[in-house]
Formats: sequence, structure tokens, C-alpha cells
Amino acid sequence: MENYKHYTVLKETLKIISESHENWLSNHGPHSSDPNLNIKENDQTPNIFAKEIQLSFFTEYDQYYKTDYFFGCSFDVYKNTYNKRLEDFKNEFIDANEISFITDELNEGIYSYKFKEFNTDYIDNDTILRHETLQKQINNSLVKRVEYLSQRAKENGFDLIYNKSSETYSLERIKQLLEVKKEETLIDYDQSGINEKIIALNEAGVLDFLKNKEPFNLSVNSLAKYLSLCLGEKTSSIQSYLNALLNKSDQSKSPYNSPKTVEKVKQKLIEIGLKIE
Repeated sequence: MENYKHYTVLKETLKIISESHENWLSNHGPHSSDPNLNIKENDQTPNIFAKEIQLSFFTEYDQYYKTDYFFGCSFDVYKNTYNKRLEDFKNEFIDANEISFITDELNEGIYSYKFKEFNTDYIDNDTILRHETLQKQINNSLVKRVEYLSQRAKENGFDLIYNKSSETYSLERIKQLLEVKKEETLIDYDQSGINEKIIALNEAGVLDFLKNKEPFNLSVNSLAKYLSLCLGEKTSSIQSYLNALLNKSDQSKSPYNSPKTVEKVKQKLIEIGLKIE
């Protein structure tokens, strides 16, 4: 059942596959009572169970593809579970990083899924048509999945390369000359408003860090004075924002009252390279 490790949410389908393998082995495996049937099992699920497996897969796919992660789920589910699965992978494998995880994801498959390897002689036309429709839907999700992995790989300094002859993907480190790096454009944010500055400090965790240090853990006023020194803004203006954020006082003063401003600041932080949850 190792071949189906990324389908664990589809419990009924996996149960049928497991039972089909057990049935096949008992009748055709090395301990079969009939020596003429004593042949080696191949990687395909026995075709006699093909329709039952396919129908179960259709049912469970429709039930879970928008809510649970499995190989071939919707791209939204794939993207929303990516960071959690990445952390689980790094916790399981010592010294693993995101590139290791992306490689593992690519090794699982690109544009195919495991439940299609059946002889169609055992399946009626309606089931075949349903299978073909579902395969197109899954392939669309997998295309977006590869595009997302390509983006994440690039963020880690690697290009995702398609090998046409083997129909596989590989990762190659991006070669960047030092001269190119030196020519990178420097962007100034010196015209940012005070509310943007406070949001930026908060999103980066700076306010949480400072508020636990003396004397700022005892006095918001002291923290406001310190930030006035750093930001070149009025202490009174800074303190009104800090009170709203740290003391949960008058929320009309909160810098987060403008969703447009918040989104603008977060975009700037992303451009700088800060990961925003």
C-alpha cells in the first residue's frame, strides 16, 4: 500500500484496494494451492476489482477534494496545507529543507495519479467517461501544483527544469553573478506614513519583542519615546497607536483600521523578503 500513501483520506477506496490485493494473493500468490496459478503479482491492482475501486474513488474524491489534502485534491487545498506539510516533513527528516520537500513532492508524480492503471475491458463506458472527466480535473489541479512548486523553488534559489525525454522535472540552482546582485535596485520607503511604520513594526514582531524589555514592559510612554527617536515621529501620535495595539484601548486609533493600508504595508514587507502569515 506504499504506492497509495498520499491517498490516506480516501479510506474506503484504500480498503477495497487492500482487500483486492489480499484476494489476489490468496488465489494466485506463492502460497496458492494451485501451482499453475503461482505467478508473481505485478504493480497493478487486480482488474476484477477495477470498477468497484473506481466508483469508490469517484465518491470519495467528490467528498474530500475541496477540503482535505491528498494527491490530486484541489489546488486551493494543496496551497493551504503546503506550509504545514513542509514543517511535518522537516520534523520527520533531519537536515531536510524546502528543496528536499519539493523534490519529494515531484517524485510523487506530476500529471498522473495511481487509480487509473486498469484494463478498461473490465469497466463499462459510463465509468470510463467519468474517469476521463475526473482525470482532466485532477490534471488541471496538478498543473497548478507544479507551477506553485516552481515558484517556491525559485524563492529558494532553484529553477524547476522539465526534462522532455524522461517527462520528469529536476531542480537546478540558479546561477547569479555577483555583478548582477550589485546592480539590484534599492527601493526607499522613507515616505511611509506613521501608521504604515507602526504596522510594519508590528508585523515583523518588533513591537512584541520591545514590549517585553525594560523599561518598555512597564511603560507604553517609554516605548513611544523610543520609537519617536527611531522613527522621527511625534511621541503623542505613536502612543495613541500603541495604546490601541497593546492596551486594546480606543480602537478608532488602530493603524489596522484601513485594510488598504495594511495590505500595502504587507506587500512592501513581502518585497523586502519578510514572510507574512
